[in-house]
Amino acid sequence: MSDSATVTPPLPQADVRKPRRWSPSLIWLVPIVEALAGQILVVRARLSARPTVTITFKSAEGLEPGK
Repeated sequence: MSDSATVTPPLPQADVRKPRRWSPSLIWLVPIVEALAGQILVVRARLSARPTVTITFKSAEGLEPGK
């Protein structure tokens, strides 16, 4: 028997690729900035809110509008 009749072609090598790391795209920057701006507005509104004072009189005697 001859070896040339039973020679098989070499097997192709596997192409091994490492999985890509997930990297955020710049489009995600827009909602993040909007969320931060919304939180800043909420905090500013809460800090600037003043308590409401209600005064009740038994009569309006002696009171003048605008004074």
